[in-house]
This record gives sequence, C-alpha cells and structure tokens, in this order.
Amino acid sequence: MSVESIRDEVVGELTFRDGWERQDSIRLFDKVHDITVVFEGEPGERIDDSQRKAYSAFDSDRDVCFRRAEQALLEYYQGISAEVRMRLGETADQLAPLVAVVADLSSIMTPTHVSFPLDFPDDGRVMGLILDCTWDPGRGVGVRLVDERVREVGTQDVIL
Repeated sequence: MSVESIRDEVVGELTFRDGWERQDSIRLFDKVHDITVVFEGEPGERIDDSQRKAYSAFDSDRDVCFRRAEQALLEYYQGISAEVRMRLGETADQLAPLVAVVADLSSIMTPTHVSFPLDFPDDGRVMGLILDCTWDPGRGVGVRLVDERVREVGTQDVIL
C-alpha cells in the first residue's frame, strides 16, 4: 500500500496518515521539541483554505502564539494542580510537582502535535496544541487557539 503525499503551496509537503501530516520543530518551555503538524482531512482531498489561512497566520506569529499558550498552560495547571496532587497521593511530587514558572512545565508536559482542524468559516483561524502530560497520560492537555489567541485549555478533547 502506497502512502499518499501532496505538496501544498503554503504548508509544504504533507503525507496522509491520520490526516495530512508533516514533521516540524517548535520551541516551548525553553526547549526545542519535534512535533507532528496535522491538518484534519481525508485521503484524496486537499487541505481546506481555512486550514491554510490558520497555518499561515500561526507560522508568521508562532513565537507569540506559543508564549500565549505557555502562559495559559501555566495558569491551567496551577488551577488544577491541588486537586490532581490530592488524587495522586504518594506519586504527586513525581507526576504533578508544584510549578511556579513556565519553564518548569517541561518536566510534566511534552508537546506532540500542532493541529489544524476542519472548522466552520465563522470560527476564525483555529489551531490546536496537543501535549502529553505526566498526571493524565490517557487524556493529555490541549490548547485551542482561535485567531492566534487562546480560547480554551483542558484535556486534549478541546482539540480532538
């Protein structure tokens, strides 16, 4: 079985797996991470113009987008950490340590994907950041950005 590939004029070379994908590197939590960029879609179809616009806006302002996402992730984690630590009991210090600054998040969160879902045109430019986390490996963490601003932080369900 052959792997389907396309070349998009804005996002470059993409291969179809669970959507149109390509590898990239991002800087988050003061570290460089290899991630997968995913454009939701179907084999045989091109990526949608709304996804292309969202990617283009993100790519030209990625540092600002990630700084906003980092701050939102810090606030989200600080807001849930007491409950998470209580639930984890003896493993709390290892799986959900106290975190004071953005850089500390690197020990408990790892970005895996930047996602560009198919959305209705009225939704604006939608992008998601998907991360694995130590305290909830099954559901992870997601950040939904609309027009390059954080709209929602929660489990990966906010993106998927």
